[in-house]
Amino acid sequence: IIHYEKAMKLDKFNGAYRMDYAQVMGNKLIETKDRTYLDKFRAALADIEKYESQNVKYIPVRINLLIKYGEIEKGVALANQLVDMQPLAENAYVTKIQTNYQIAKFYFSNKKFEDALPYLNNIIETEGQLEAAKAKSIKPFEVQKNVYDMIGLAKNWKEHAEKRIDSSK
Repeated sequence: IIHYEKAMKLDKFNGAYRMDYAQVMGNKLIETKDRTYLDKFRAALADIEKYESQNVKYIPVRINLLIKYGEIEKGVALANQLVDMQPLAENAYVTKIQTNYQIAKFYFSNKKFEDALPYLNNIIETEGQLEAAKAKSIKPFEVQKNVYDMIGLAKNWKEHAEKRIDSSK
């Protein structure tokens, strides 16, 4: 921790130090439950946002950190932003689908169907965006089969969730 703090002071524009530091702070938070680490974690993420907001290399890690530590909406917004930043990059769509899938899966497995619906809808919407991007791209996208599996599950879960919601009314 001391070495990261020193490195960040010496090179305040190096996002890699802040990203690693944020991960260490998150782990220390889990280990100790000390809110000091939460504050340092949030400060490191804020600095990454300030100095490296357009650096797409760090966005998937930022998304994971935000979601892991309870900032779900910020993580999803960042995944959406990634697609806007890189509309012809396959990994942007994959990141967005995977992010929404993990959240929807959590809510769905806990029978919180209404909470899962926005994320399921986001996955289905992203499939349309992905297909449109594939059609525009000169270089063909090679989307992994598991991504389409997630999309298929999202469609099934959405149908199931809507039935459960309607039957509970």
